[in-house]
Amino acid sequence: MPETSQEVYHCPSCGALASVEGGVARVCMECGFDFGQPVRISPRSVSQHASQGASFVQRDVSLQGSVSGRVEPVLPADINTLEEVQPENEDGNRDEVISDDGVKKVVRRRKKRRKNRLAPLLFLGGWAILVMLLVIFVKNQRGEEGPTVDVREEEAAKLRAKKVRMNKFLIAEIEKCQQTLNAFLAAHSQGRSQFVRDSIRLAPVMGDYYRHYPRWTLPKGGALVLKSMDLYTQAGEPVIETVYGVVGGAEPVADREVAFIREEGFLGEAGRWVIDWEALVRHSTTPWLDFVKDFGEKKIGEFRVYVRRTQRGFEGDGKFLVLKFFPPKMGFRETWALGSDGIVVPSDEESGKRMEEILSRNKKWELGESTYGMSDPEELHRIRVKLQWEEDVLNRRSVKLRKVVAGNWYGKGFEDKFPDQEEDLAEEDKEEELGKLRPEATTPDS
Repeated sequence: MPETSQEVYHCPSCGALASVEGGVARVCMECGFDFGQPVRISPRSVSQHASQGASFVQRDVSLQGSVSGRVEPVLPADINTLEEVQPENEDGNRDEVISDDGVKKVVRRRKKRRKNRLAPLLFLGGWAILVMLLVIFVKNQRGEEGPTVDVREEEAAKLRAKKVRMNKFLIAEIEKCQQTLNAFLAAHSQGRSQFVRDSIRLAPVMGDYYRHYPRWTLPKGGALVLKSMDLYTQAGEPVIETVYGVVGGAEPVADREVAFIREEGFLGEAGRWVIDWEALVRHSTTPWLDFVKDFGEKKIGEFRVYVRRTQRGFEGDGKFLVLKFFPPKMGFRETWALGSDGIVVPSDEESGKRMEEILSRNKKWELGESTYGMSDPEELHRIRVKLQWEEDVLNRRSVKLRKVVAGNWYGKGFEDKFPDQEEDLAEEDKEEELGKLRPEATTPDS
């Protein structure tokens, strides 16, 4: 049997030892790697291996395999039996590969992730719903605020129109008021009643008043200066509220509040402008100092005063207010010195309820409201009341608040209409009687 020459190679691809017969293609039987043709063998140069004791040879083997004759190695984990391959082939997750030697190999195919087509749709749908809800909310807000804005604009327009009408009215009528005031100041004491409102009732009161107090007259060389004017409607009647100053003269004169009220004319015509004299002199039916000191015979009176709440508290099962009253002097230092003692008023009584309403009023001025009192101290309120001295069971005398007439200093007929106010004929009769009592001028030179 002839001997065959065999060559042994160490495969650089799979690491296996391959025995190849001579004359046969040098291919690794394990992985199919092509060893190529042998190359020339030559000794290395002495210069390259100067340190070596002897020369040696090196076989230059090409490591480049042919693509056509090479089969990629398959990992054992990727090889399955036919029974395992069949169901996976149905799903399309594995592929069968047959090598050159007829061996079937199954290669696992990577599963491709299915694209979730619902995610973008859900995202866009969520945003669409959010935007729609936002639009509906904005429309509802506009629907709610729209009428409010329109109402505010309408109210603002009405106020502007009202202000324009008031200014035109004041400009047209202020000259007539000025003529009335000049005639009032130029008249003697008895003649002044013809320039005031409700002159028939006030003529005897004014006569008695001017017998005790001097008239308001302009100083020599002095002149009236109109500082402010506003229109105010009370009890259905227009009132022109003015503040006059006096310039010239040797001594300074305090500003005066002069309220003009129009009388009824004949046959529907507009009447003339007259002065509210009771508000001008801040008239009271009893001298304030005599009353608070308990002097004289008269222990009852109607007063135009300031009121201030000192405290509130509880007594038994009820609430009460403690009030102090002050005369309307020109200087507040004098006003504080002439204040009354604390007067206790039960909150559940008629007078207490009216006082609560007056004390809770805001002094912030609005168009069409009275301007008088805006420059007063914050804690003081103008009020017209009836006070009376009374005795308790122990014969202790104290001042009691009998009635709250009005929250202003205007004359009769301009009382506030309180919710619980009732007409009392007896009170009206007593008021007429009080009008015949001696008046007091809390403002000099009126």
